[in-house]
Amino acid sequence: MAKDKHASAGVSRLRIGMGTTIAIEGDAGTPRDSLAALEAGFAAILQLETLVHPSRDGSDLPAIRQAGPGAPIAVHTWTWEVLTLSRRGARLVSRNPGGAPELG
Repeated sequence: MAKDKHASAGVSRLRIGMGTTIAIEGDAGTPRDSLAALEAGFAAILQLETLVHPSRDGSDLPAIRQAGPGAPIAVHTWTWEVLTLSRRGARLVSRNPGGAPELG
């Protein structure tokens, strides 16, 4: 039987991380490339989990807490992006405390 050249090489995996179940799916052309892409995705999530953990070694959050208000501190770009999105979300919720935020 001939192999279908358009057959999917998609893969999916579940892992625990950041206090939840993380699902990643990918199709990078071959099963090997797809698995490599998934592993890269899980590695990025693990790095983010470390960066924004409230107490883990290597986290930016304890350093921010120890620096105090207004003190300059260098943080990873991903930490900055997560904190910026969190702040934006908090502002949206505070505008509509009785219900869902207006995202439009």
